Amino acid sequence: MRIHILAIGKIKEPYLSLAQLYTKRLSHCHTVQIQEIEIRNQGSDENHLFREENRLLQERIKKQPQSTVWGFHPKGHQIPTEDFAIKMAQVRDSAKELLLVIGGSHGLDENTLKLCDQKFSFSPMIFPHMLFRIMLLEQLYRSHTILAGEPYHK
Repeated sequence: MRIHILAIGKIKEPYLSLAQLYTKRLSHCHTVQIQEIEIRNQGSDENHLFREENRLLQERIKKQPQSTVWGFHPKGHQIPTEDFAIKMAQVRDSAKELLLVIGGSHGLDENTLKLCDQKFSFSPMIFPHMLFRIMLLEQLYRSHTILAGEPYHK
């Protein structure tokens, strides 16, 4: 299964070591290939930043029409990890690639969310987007262990 993580910004310290840990664990799973696509932050003016980052995300989403697209947003659907794993298996079994979209510090706009097949939230709380990427990598790894029948997820 090919999974693309489309995100704003690069992972920086202190998140880097955890990102590398889960990326390394996932690389040992021969049925999963992870590609991270990072879009550079677009400046400091908040309104321009939000619009420009979402425009760039939308361009990248449209370049992958054969992918199932999941967006992450605080108002998205919350599901248990086991159900997240099942949804991953459904995408895998459809032979489509999975494109996971994470916005910058201001999130995803309505136009970006419209391009997403599913919208998920890990919590009604808001997390820094870099920390969320770590949480997403961990959930991908945890989901893989569930699907493989391995004990990690408990």
